[in-house]
Amino acid sequence: WQVRYNESDCLVFGSETAGLPDSLTQRMIDQTLRIPQTAGERCLNLSTAAGIGLYEALRQVQTRRID
Repeated sequence: WQVRYNESDCLVFGSETAGLPDSLTQRMIDQTLRIPQTAGERCLNLSTAAGIGLYEALRQVQTRRID
């Protein structure tokens, strides 16, 4: 919830079954985010996760442009 997106940020999503490669997440650990979910909840599919990430990034960037 505390992430602040910038215009130059890139969003990278892994596959639904395997996620991102460990080599990438280990190298970029400080820039890796997770979407919080309730315990026992089924995982989000890739399109839903991408929509959540993209919506929040665009919302933040657009809000700062207006302010």
